Amino acid sequence: MKSRFFLILGVLAAYTLLHVHPLTSAEPKEKPAGKAKPTGKQTAAQLLADAQKALAYTVKASRAAGEELSPENPAAKPFLASLQKISKALDGAEKGLAAKDGSFFKEIGHAQSGVAQMQVAWDLTESSNPEVIKGGKALGGAVSALHNEYGPMAQRQAKGGELTSEEQQNFQKLKADQGEFRKKLHHLMSGNSKDPVLVKGLKGLSRRSLEIEKAPNTVDAYTSALDFLSTISGILEGYSYYAAPSERKAWSSVHKPVTTWTTYYYAPVSTYDWSYTEIPVEVYDDYDLEVSTEEMTSEESYIEESSFEMTEEESEEVAESSDDISADEASDDEMESEQEDVDEQEEDADMDAEDDGADDSAEEDSSDDGGDEGSDDGGDEGSDDGGDDAGDDGGGDDGGGDDGGGDDGGGDDGGDE
Repeated sequence: MKSRFFLILGVLAAYTLLHVHPLTSAEPKEKPAGKAKPTGKQTAAQLLADAQKALAYTVKASRAAGEELSPENPAAKPFLASLQKISKALDGAEKGLAAKDGSFFKEIGHAQSGVAQMQVAWDLTESSNPEVIKGGKALGGAVSALHNEYGPMAQRQAKGGELTSEEQQNFQKLKADQGEFRKKLHHLMSGNSKDPVLVKGLKGLSRRSLEIEKAPNTVDAYTSALDFLSTISGILEGYSYYAAPSERKAWSSVHKPVTTWTTYYYAPVSTYDWSYTEIPVEVYDDYDLEVSTEEMTSEESYIEESSFEMTEEESEEVAESSDDISADEASDDEMESEQEDVDEQEEDADMDAEDDGADDSAEEDSSDDGGDEGSDDGGDEGSDDGGDDAGDDGGGDDGGGDDGGGDDGGGDDGGDE
């Protein structure tokens, strides 16, 4: 399957239909002239083992980094919490794969969301530790390949054909919900207009939402849109740490529809052919990381058993500090992996070939939608009523939650399951 992993943070300055450029950039990232060469082929089980190894490496490197990535540093807690979330998801995915159970797909979706959250939270640390970045890249690449090559949408796209009547109905429901979703995003933008990275990132989500709404009724468009749903909650939860605690109640109302949408993603699970997971796929990252079996066990125990909850004061401190991170500083997507970059290039080629006309239409509508967003940079703070329909979901750690794993009180994709 042509992978559809969507990174985080920043504005989508150039849009092709149903393709999301790295949201970790304030400007579109320049692509290399040629496509990277694969480093080898891996099965689902091998990729899962690679992801677990990369996670252990990242945790180990974070602990060795000292104070800047210590759980005593409030700015590091969101990043460490995302690693905790990924760890629990990978454990669940391992059990699901061994049992050939549908929980495998839900857990790799949670891991995908966790990686998105990790990459958003990384900028908050203001660290540039090369070993942590190395581990994070490998982790993101392995999870991306695992989710996008072996998830239920991969097999559905490989099957091809036309959308079934049920799929068409699901897609229409998803499209119909996007307008309200964007309104809620705009409320968040207007309420957090002093944070340039946060505003640009939410604008990127808004534009992606519009692309889904205007998408053609094709299998490629459908699977691409549904793949993205695994990422939305991780992005939103990562962003919630940038917002003041007083603004975070509004985030729960944005998460609520996402938990409904993800039910569509798991519809094909009952017909999944598990032999598909044993067919190797090309991978583009180097997973030759130096970490022993003993270290993997100890690092997993550390990250899963530690607490990274934030006090109200710490949340305020991190939110205030995030206002000083410029879009330019956040534009260097240090943790983007080779896998993710290749996936992006493949999708560029697919979408360019598929529907240039629809692309133009989406861009025009994005421009119209941008008019609503134009005031989000600060002009219409008075109109911010994002909290009016919010739930009781306070706190930075659970600004919508992610996978229902228990560590962050959240609901992400897990709430629908």
